[in-house]
Amino acid sequence: MSNREIDKIDWDQLWKDELKRVNVARIDWDERERALEFERQYSRTDYRDKMLDRVQTDPDCSVLDVGCGPGNLAVPLAARARNVTALDKSKEMLRLGKEAAAARQITNINFIQLNWDDVVIWKDIQPHDVVICSRAFSNMNPRESLLKLHAAAKKTVYLTLSTANDNAKVFYRKFYQEIGKEYRTGPDYIYGYNLLYQMGIQAHVDFIDYTDSFRYEKAEVALQKMSFHLKVETREQKDKLMSFIMRNMEKNNGFKLDLKCRWALLWWQK
Repeated sequence: MSNREIDKIDWDQLWKDELKRVNVARIDWDERERALEFERQYSRTDYRDKMLDRVQTDPDCSVLDVGCGPGNLAVPLAARARNVTALDKSKEMLRLGKEAAAARQITNINFIQLNWDDVVIWKDIQPHDVVICSRAFSNMNPRESLLKLHAAAKKTVYLTLSTANDNAKVFYRKFYQEIGKEYRTGPDYIYGYNLLYQMGIQAHVDFIDYTDSFRYEKAEVALQKMSFHLKVETREQKDKLMSFIMRNMEKNNGFKLDLKCRWALLWWQK
């Protein structure tokens, strides 16, 4: 395929077309228990530390954390920057972030409830030296969202996007086959990389490997959490999931599941 033919590919539209195939669970992060569960699960992984190792900041810089969640990156970054703006559409996630900052007596974080799709740069948000969007990319309008991240940064953008076939996705795909469903996720990082390239942005690519851990003491709790996580719907599917949970608990004296995950880190400088 020639460069001319590659240039004709509409990666923005391909991204949108792939989104139509997605059948993984949509999560309402304003539900308190969902937000708390995310924070508990996030705290069991080493993703945060590995991501923080990649982000370059200095004491005089400003940082914008897009889709900050409960402040897992924003709070520690506050110690490395002049100020941090932590933006999320979920008021429950922001509440957890504010509590984490208050517990550490951190005062240089500004938590703002906004949907990135609705943000207008220079009106709602001023440009920051460093912009981070970690596992929170608003991909319904990928080109527009990428352009907005670029416009919001004075120096550097750090963006993480999923990869196609890490061990976690292999597990989910096999499990979905067992319960009679097809596992379909959204576009992976190569769509984002190619779209950025077409936009004139040549991003660096790195990978963050980490372990996503699930721990539950009771089978009923494991069934409730995993049913939502795996989008289990029918009675037969729940029975198969419970059978898997019971086998797991007998083997591990409690539910224990560790999944090796890989996310792509795309970063570029202005």
